[in-house]
Amino acid sequence: MSDFPDNLAFPDRIDLTFVVEHEERYFRALGRFVHRYSAVEAIMHAYHAHLAGLTREMANAVFSGIRVRVARDNIRRMHAVKNKPLDPAYADVLEQLNIIAAVRDAVIHHGATFEDGKPKHVTNARRAHTEEATQSFPISADLLDAMSDDLDAILLNVQGAIWRDLLKPREHRMMFGDLQQPSWRYKHQPQDNRKTEAPRKRQAQRSRPKSSPE
Repeated sequence: MSDFPDNLAFPDRIDLTFVVEHEERYFRALGRFVHRYSAVEAIMHAYHAHLAGLTREMANAVFSGIRVRVARDNIRRMHAVKNKPLDPAYADVLEQLNIIAAVRDAVIHHGATFEDGKPKHVTNARRAHTEEATQSFPISADLLDAMSDDLDAILLNVQGAIWRDLLKPREHRMMFGDLQQPSWRYKHQPQDNRKTEAPRKRQAQRSRPKSSPE
């Protein structure tokens, strides 16, 4: 006697070649993305220490474990303390890094949901404490590659920001050229439909006429 219920549906055939090809490309792109992100983490740590005026050893003692987004906020504060506003192009670099950092955290902690052998989206649905807190966004090998390319541009710009304080302008141009504000490849597209439904429900409740007491 079978242990499976009679009405349990199984696919007639699974094209494993199709699945493996898509998985292989996705995980190759994921590995590249994680590698690029770790390089950006290292350069952000170096810039963080540079602005604070700390040696590498002291920075490692004080800033060990600080995440990219915290380092970004501290860099903004240190620029403010020094009365040295961030260049708009560099502020845009930090903003794109903040977006990618959030995506990285979600990809690493929630993973991708596959449909028909293809990665489709990342969602926190299994861990969200309320329906309104559920979030998701599309993911694919192409999107991971786009973020990797953006991380390369971020890495170059942060290196340029560090060396701008250490080199003469002519020397800096010889090393980095004229750094321009990057044209970002990755555009974040959250698909958070549940969060937009809640305000509508509250609005509907507010617009509902109150019943008069009997």
